Amino acid sequence: MWYINKSIIKIDTTSYAINNFKMNHGNQYFDVNGKISENPEDTLFFDFRDLNLGHINAITKKNKLEFEGKINGKANFSSIYNNPLFYANIEIDNLILNKEQFGYTQIFSRWIDQNKAIQLEASTLYDDKRTVNVSGNYYPNEDNIQFNIILDKLGLHVLNPYLNSFASNVEGVSDGTVLVTGSLKQPKFNGTLYMQDAAMTIDYLKTRYTFTTETRVENNSLVFTNVDAFDSFDNKGIINGFVKFGPEKDISFNFNIDANKIHTLNTTIIDNQSFYGTAFLSGIVDIDGNRGNTFVNISAKTEKNTKINIPVTHHQTENESNFIR
Repeated sequence: MWYINKSIIKIDTTSYAINNFKMNHGNQYFDVNGKISENPEDTLFFDFRDLNLGHINAITKKNKLEFEGKINGKANFSSIYNNPLFYANIEIDNLILNKEQFGYTQIFSRWIDQNKAIQLEASTLYDDKRTVNVSGNYYPNEDNIQFNIILDKLGLHVLNPYLNSFASNVEGVSDGTVLVTGSLKQPKFNGTLYMQDAAMTIDYLKTRYTFTTETRVENNSLVFTNVDAFDSFDNKGIINGFVKFGPEKDISFNFNIDANKIHTLNTTIIDNQSFYGTAFLSGIVDIDGNRGNTFVNISAKTEKNTKINIPVTHHQTENESNFIR
């Protein structure tokens, strides 16, 4: 049960004026005061106290973001219709994003007049370690950003919602530095990440691979070069390829696996009615696609313990089928 106090909200075309709007549920509340309009001087002020971030998941889930934690602090926004300005002094007691625990989080921003920029500092503290540290500037007059992101043993679970079109159960930790430039709507990510004890399951194949490697971030792509990957039986393949993050969280990917007796298929008829089974291959496997489609091309020979089933329907009875192994 949420309570809303008596307040006044005035709407006039592109102008919104809010006076003393407050919602509370037990000890948690937020209130809003101020005005936004085409006048860049008009400002909207927010105040948060013990507010559970889970309440915003109904809005953010469509962008693959799921939050937990309690937020305290103040923020304000102005120049919404031109070059948005934002100021914040916020603390989150235990931030959890996409099931990954970030810990105590601070977000602070302020206006630097001599640079005509908003300076942003954000960091997370978990087990006395700053897993994420973000610092940099946003230049609203030019709509440019320049942020430096430093990662220290960040859990890779946070990538699961973005990779779920072709991979799942992503695990491991990552260190590295990433520079973010461009604009708020079209940011560009470049840098280097070191992935340690990383693992993922390729959904179309239902096989799992582990690897430890240095990965380049080039223009919003994770680039893998000559990566030694191991299957569940400790067989090795060499992977080259990339995952590219596009607009609106869209992705595309291309991987080339130089396999040496590696586990490349572990499916049932529920996964694929055209063919299914267990396969160990030596040769070349190409996986290419995007969020909507996955294409697999194989030029390889089968190895010991391979069992592939291909249902072939004939016309003796309507539901009867033969299986070629």
